[in-house]
Amino acid sequence: LPVAVTVPEEGGGAGGGAGSAEAPRGWARTRWVRALRGADLVLCADQSAADALRAAGAARAAVVPEGVARRCRPLARGRCREELGLVAGRPLVLCPDPLEPGAGQDHLLRALAALPGPGWRRPMVVLVGDGPSRRRLAELAAELDLADQICLEGEVHPDRLPLYYGAAELVVSLAAGGADATTLREAHACGRRVLGTESERARTLVDRPERGRRVPGDGGADALGEARREMLAAPAPEPREPLRPGLSWDQVAAELRELMRPLLPPARRPGPPAAAARDPERDGEHHAERDAAGLARGARVAGGWLPLSGRRVVHHHRTQGSGVEGVHIRGVIDALRRLGAEVEALGPPGVAAAPEVAGEPTTPPAPPSRFGRTQQRFASAAPPWVFALAELAYNLPAAPRLRRRLRAGTALLYERYALFGFAGTLAAAGRAPVLLEVNDATVIERSRRGTWLPLARTLERALLARAARVVAVTDTIRLRLVALGIDPARIVTVSNASDPPTATEQERATIRRRFAGTAPVLAGVSGAFLPWHGLDLLVEALAGPLRRGELALLFIGDGPARPAVESLARELGVADAVAFTGRLAAARVSAHLAALDIAVQPDVALHASPMKLFEYLAHGLAIVAPDCASIRSVLVPNEDALLFRRGDRAALLAALRALLDDPRARQRLGANARARWRQSHTWDHNLRRALGPLPGSPGGHRALHRGSCAVPLAGP
Repeated sequence: LPVAVTVPEEGGGAGGGAGSAEAPRGWARTRWVRALRGADLVLCADQSAADALRAAGAARAAVVPEGVARRCRPLARGRCREELGLVAGRPLVLCPDPLEPGAGQDHLLRALAALPGPGWRRPMVVLVGDGPSRRRLAELAAELDLADQICLEGEVHPDRLPLYYGAAELVVSLAAGGADATTLREAHACGRRVLGTESERARTLVDRPERGRRVPGDGGADALGEARREMLAAPAPEPREPLRPGLSWDQVAAELRELMRPLLPPARRPGPPAAAARDPERDGEHHAERDAAGLARGARVAGGWLPLSGRRVVHHHRTQGSGVEGVHIRGVIDALRRLGAEVEALGPPGVAAAPEVAGEPTTPPAPPSRFGRTQQRFASAAPPWVFALAELAYNLPAAPRLRRRLRAGTALLYERYALFGFAGTLAAAGRAPVLLEVNDATVIERSRRGTWLPLARTLERALLARAARVVAVTDTIRLRLVALGIDPARIVTVSNASDPPTATEQERATIRRRFAGTAPVLAGVSGAFLPWHGLDLLVEALAGPLRRGELALLFIGDGPARPAVESLARELGVADAVAFTGRLAAARVSAHLAALDIAVQPDVALHASPMKLFEYLAHGLAIVAPDCASIRSVLVPNEDALLFRRGDRAALLAALRALLDDPRARQRLGANARARWRQSHTWDHNLRRALGPLPGSPGGHRALHRGSCAVPLAGP
């Protein structure tokens, strides 16, 4: 029989040459050359490979390019974005190469971080695929504060991949050995331009400006960033045809047929291929929209636990139940009950973070018992190793207590994750699925100095891997968990939320008269004031306007940073215009927030989802906040809030000055903020997102685990 030999594409230009690092050596090379010379036909993917193979003795080398599947075809960008939960206005860059060392995704992330201007103006980057570099890339994205701009999608079903190509303005392939040929061909078949590194393969496929651009060298961050800026500055028109014709497997098969026909005797030569049946669904001017919808309907199902009516849920936490922890726990439990679930709340003995029956959203927690107060004193005074030992010991009584509650028919154990806390997973084994809500973990910077961290991280990885679903409060935490090795498909980002306001107009007017005095504007901050909250930055930025009587500044709450801020206000001569309320009950906090004109978030931990931000939204306040990932995932810049460069006093003052001078802007931002809260940041909305279908599944909220990429850019 005639013999035809195919040389894999990775053995192309480099693999076939005499000096190639991939070519066989010694005795194996002799056999390799003999096989090539004895073959009736040697097939390779590009001309450089054919030249190298001919030099090695394969006189009958022929070029047959690889094909792409029929599913890779131009789709309407708007429909693809709609299916993926995106909207027009923010460019999307797709990198579908395997996440492997040398694939260049790290250059892509660094180039994104180096782009000038605020983070909310940068394009979104979606990494489709998996590989050994996934953890490292997730860690790098978190370090660069790109959590709202990077999406690690993991493996995507091939039938769904054209949706990602269709939604992208630009496809990037930066493998060290040259752009991945499959990626280049699929992108061109979908009508999308490609940005790749210089290589023989890329020179062959990216040979015209309309097909893309090649970056010299290794595709470093500087060259890549400049090329990407230029390509995105001149967006390509909506494609209707592939950028490179003749790439289907049917055409490849026809070419192979013609090459092989002379090798066979006439009696055995194949006849002409049967005519393919026409698909009327693919005819017509608007076939792209129909194809995109059909691909989306093929997504896998991951249904979640809704509806909850009449179903039993056990909620477990290991907190002191005070402060924002208690507010969050009560918000979740009240929302579960409003969704119809029968909820049993369990916490440490002596701690009552939630009422035993459904109540108003602002139901205050019961005061801690004597045992509870002892626990609070122990938590604040115990050395780290003693506290860690107590955290481990908590599992001994908690596991059997939980197991008794998780009787047959329990739909779910909803657990707020805590370090060393394995009681819930142990008790639920074989009885109920576990949803872990992650607000704190070893993978983020913690206020409490930790000990035995290797043990804590080992337990953390095991517990998260066994959870049916993981809910992270920010995309930064989600990326850190992906870096820990958790499957990104099981992690859903659900930010914090807020109860509705309870203040009356009379309360608002009374508080405003008391704290604003004769000042026309009252600005404020709420919370438990800690040294890293940036309160000193706010007082320094507003020192001039405060001295001139343009506004008054109100700090709603108390905390360790208060003495330093009061001292700074006296030094700057603005103490008369700055006031602290001290610690307040939840209802009183609402009344004081309602009295504000401007609410400020001076700084935020990069992994945090600050509760005060959602309270500002609920009260319809004009918000000023730092430009970082955890904020951009919640607020639409210039529509819901004004963002400033984090840590920049002049930028903070400029944002505040814009609102001081423009009452209409304050009203517009406040109205938009209130609408954003109603739409996306109530506790009921959060629980539906956490318990509903996974992103990307039919009925799911969106395919991309993003916050800010789902909202349009606003304003210049």
